[in-house]
Amino acid sequence: MSQLFNSYLQLSIMSPEAVIFNGEIQALSCLNSKGVLDVLPGHSNFMSMIKGEVTVHLKNGITQKFPTKEAILEVTDNKATILTNTY
Repeated sequence: MSQLFNSYLQLSIMSPEAVIFNGEIQALSCLNSKGVLDVLPGHSNFMSMIKGEVTVHLKNGITQKFPTKEAILEVTDNKATILTNTY
């Protein structure tokens, strides 16, 4: 089965000190310079600077929030990586 048809997105949130989150999620929401950015499974590949809170929608329906001042978001092959130094 193609990764584009996977119903989950692999997410890693990392700081220089630790891995803050690593797991499969349903979606994530954050802010970039253009406004609200939502990432769902199968999203096209891209990179963006993000700011403020990252909202993660977990597989079990629970929403978890991760505060950050600035971070880099990269989405590639159904994997999202957030690199932050201000968690």
